[in-house]
Formats: sequence, structure tokens, C-alpha cells
Amino acid sequence: MTLTIADTNMLQPIELIERSDEIYQTVPYYMDIGRLGKLIELHQLLFSTTAVNSAVRLELQEGISYLILRGGGSTAIYCDFSDAPLLFPLQNRDIIIYPEGVLVKIDITVWYRLIDQ
Repeated sequence: MTLTIADTNMLQPIELIERSDEIYQTVPYYMDIGRLGKLIELHQLLFSTTAVNSAVRLELQEGISYLILRGGGSTAIYCDFSDAPLLFPLQNRDIIIYPEGVLVKIDITVWYRLIDQ
């Protein structure tokens, strides 16, 4: 499958952090992208999976979800929030990937920046 990523040039360019992980597992995986005392400003996310019920979530410790992407078989999801980046609070430092109990291959790439509150 070929994926074309959108041009991320902006009128006022900002430097984004890119983080990519490829995982094979059956238990939740925590992708630590944050830093204590910083807000996460999510610009883009690319998620692909081979499992029917895998999901990616950005959430607080209390379990409140702000972004959920759920796979359904061979799935690739690309989200571009560059025009209106999603801002996540200080308590959230992880993207949590839920393989739903089956061995699954998941690829995830995020483009974000960390900002002061």
C-alpha cells in the first residue's frame, strides 16, 4: 500500500517533533511523547494496523479520551490537524495503543510540538 503524506509547509513554519514506532504485541503500549510541564500540540498522526480491533487513544489518567482511532482489519488512518492543532493537557504524556488482546502489528507516526502552558 502506498501512502502519500500531505505537504506540511505552513506560512509561518514551526518545528515539529516526529516520533515513529512499530510494535508487535498483545498488551497496551504507551508511546511517551510528552514532557512534564508541557502541553502537547498534535499536528498530524499516521496509524496503520493489521488487527480488527486495535485502537489508538490520547487520554488522561482518569480515562477520559480526547482522540480515539480504531482499526478495522487492514487500516491506515492519516489525520492532519495543522490548520487547528489539537492541544492536550499537562497530565497526558502518552499515546496509548490498545491491541485488544491479539498479536498485532501497529505502525504509528506523530508530528507534534511541546509548548509551555
